[in-house]
Amino acid sequence: MGKKELDNERDSAFIGLRGMVSTFKYSANEAQVAIAESLEAIIRKHGWNLNQMAYAKQSAGTRNLLADIANNFTKEELQMIYADTWVEALDANQKIYEDYTLKLNEGKASQGISQTELKKELIMSCTDIVGYLPYLNRKIIDPNLRNLIDDINKLIIDTNAIIKSRETKTSKVSIETS
Repeated sequence: MGKKELDNERDSAFIGLRGMVSTFKYSANEAQVAIAESLEAIIRKHGWNLNQMAYAKQSAGTRNLLADIANNFTKEELQMIYADTWVEALDANQKIYEDYTLKLNEGKASQGISQTELKKELIMSCTDIVGYLPYLNRKIIDPNLRNLIDDINKLIIDTNAIIKSRETKTSKVSIETS
């Protein structure tokens, strides 16, 4: 499964949880209504349409939502409105999704180019640009300059991917040690 399919699995669990909450707001049992209304308030706090947010925002929102649910409800309370299995499914799908994206980013970062090598390439490319500066005043851009610009843009993207991957690893480690 790819990123989109894993996100769809996570979305389904969230929508199921939200549906269970909506259903039990109309229960004849007052305890179920109270739990459903409290859980609805927490879901709304993090985004009633959390499943429609961009991947990164959705991941952060889902992590925070799950933490809030864990801090505010017992398993028995969640079981009273049959939300426990949806919360467990959302948690499991969130972990699978995050593991997949982490491995995806690590894969990009470990394509055999270290940060030191990228830095060397960037310095060489910048030096080459200085040699092309006199040509920038021309109305027609030299094809070699266009290739050089494309190479620099690719280096910037690769460098950002490595940095993002290392930031993700660092933040994941700090979250796990908290």
